[in-house]
Amino acid sequence: MWDLLVGYAGMVWFRPAGGSDLEPAPWLPNAVQALSPDGMLVMVNSVATLTLIDLQTRTRTELPRGGWSAMQCAFSPASDQVAVLWVNGDEAVVTVGPATGDTRREIWRAEGGCNQESAVAWSPTGAQIAVTWQVYDEDEDADFHRTAVIDLNGNELARRENARMFPANPAAWTADGALHLVDQEIDISAFTQVHLWGPVAPAESPLWNPPDSRTATGERIVATAPQQLPAELVILRPDGAVDRSITALPVLSDPSRPAAVSRVLTVPSFIG
Repeated sequence: MWDLLVGYAGMVWFRPAGGSDLEPAPWLPNAVQALSPDGMLVMVNSVATLTLIDLQTRTRTELPRGGWSAMQCAFSPASDQVAVLWVNGDEAVVTVGPATGDTRREIWRAEGGCNQESAVAWSPTGAQIAVTWQVYDEDEDADFHRTAVIDLNGNELARRENARMFPANPAAWTADGALHLVDQEIDISAFTQVHLWGPVAPAESPLWNPPDSRTATGERIVATAPQQLPAELVILRPDGAVDRSITALPVLSDPSRPAAVSRVLTVPSFIG
């Protein structure tokens, strides 16, 4: 089982559960997009192809896309289902299907598209899915994001305009089942949290504005601490204070110029 997967310096690194150091995984493509909650599977998304990889056996299973472009994907809390956000022409589509199978069921679609800030994420119970997609406003001649919470039958339970999940992965949900979003109208220079679903947020929503955040919950953020040499991954509280250090990033040939972290994936128990 793995509990931490990091895209760093153009390749994928992992940490075994209970370990302390990152180890290189050159056999994993850099397009890894999702880590299953049990730490046993990853999904690689090359847009043209979704590939499931078993981290123990390294077995690869390609999942058919049916002519659509896969933009984001996420494992269910039980690690047995995968939700995929697709682009089909001028519509965004969400499908659900077995993680290890080749079947999928369309549950929701809406006018719009997707970009790198689009997202799909399961709630901790697996009863809801949050989806962020891109919409074009003809009056404003500009793109913005909508976020909705849907059930597994595709019914919309909540929606918010000009708001997106931060970041674009399942850790946007808190452990108690609340979904907090980044409001893009309040202040585009800082990440102002707004509540959309689940337990009500505190009266004063915290501002998330770390220098290089990669994954988060409503209570914690995983970020790099570039002022440290060697650079390290740390967990931050909403006020920006360091909660604890996770692991040092590998030292490269030029340690004075650490490479950027492109992705951090964790199992649900990692941040709490």
